[in-house]
Amino acid sequence: MDLKFLGRGAAFNPMEGNTSAYVKEGEKLLLLDCGESVFTELIRRQVLDGVKEVWIAVSHMHSDHCGALGSLTLYCAEKLDFNARILLPKGDERFESELRQLIRLFGVPDQMVDYVPESSNMGFKAFSGFRFCQTRHAPALDCYSFAFETPGGGVFYTADTATADGIEAFIGQHPRFEHVYTESINAEKHPVHLPLHVLADLIPPEDRARVSIMHLNGAGCEEAAKALGFDVVRCDG
Repeated sequence: MDLKFLGRGAAFNPMEGNTSAYVKEGEKLLLLDCGESVFTELIRRQVLDGVKEVWIAVSHMHSDHCGALGSLTLYCAEKLDFNARILLPKGDERFESELRQLIRLFGVPDQMVDYVPESSNMGFKAFSGFRFCQTRHAPALDCYSFAFETPGGGVFYTADTATADGIEAFIGQHPRFEHVYTESINAEKHPVHLPLHVLADLIPPEDRARVSIMHLNGAGCEEAAKALGFDVVRCDG
């Protein structure tokens, strides 16, 4: 699956851009998170050119992951003449209610956005299945990672997480996984982010090239990750 990144920075590392990735196939686009800098990058890189379907998956409601939702959904409705499709995790009524309210607060009427359950057929060739996987990040927030079923063995995208449990479960189900994209922080311990050494304890050295670090906090995280044999995401363009 060809996952491209618009940014790879943590919330307090804005010079790297907010962490967000996308899959684009012809007229279809799937966007993973939509933080404050994301709409600017979509326009600057002309990612939306020729697009007639925009799907958006939001991992949680910290602003570095959802702060540009208003601009993007309005742009789709008013400039591109179609409604953006917001994916929803199964059975989480609170998450859906809060996300709808957030988009209303951005000034986007309900009729300008389509809310779609995760089980819907999205029609992408790169993956046959997509699902939300609940994770632990910040207190009082519903937070999710994303799992894809792909021809190459499956792709996992943590967004923000304080635990490696989701990665471990995914690899247990996909031992020949295609790729894991995970946040990680260069710290001994942290209340809301995943320490790099915890990830290293889970992933054997021979598999680390298929694990890419994102959401960089800027404190030597890239260098530390590479020293351990992990990949680090790049933002082309």
